[in-house]
Amino acid sequence: MTEEIKDLVMHTALEIEGSTVMCSDVPPGMPFILGNNIGLVIISKEMDRIRSIFSVLKAEGTVVMDLQETFWSKLYGMVTDKFGIAWQFHHDRE
Repeated sequence: MTEEIKDLVMHTALEIEGSTVMCSDVPPGMPFILGNNIGLVIISKEMDRIRSIFSVLKAEGTVVMDLQETFWSKLYGMVTDKFGIAWQFHHDRE
């Protein structure tokens, strides 16, 4: 292991709304673009949960599309959080 990579995250996982998201740092020599290199989608049957998470992320972020009904979802919206990560929210009908 080189000094250049010894403090990078090789592998980690976190749970978001019942789904496991796996992450790692970008190793040297690979391109890195802050923020727009990842987008996350939260799909939930609970509209109140969608509203709650959306509200937290928009507090210091930027709303791209406010939560609303669309032809494909009873509740859908998009927000970019304060770190530049794009989030989409989708209500999953039962």
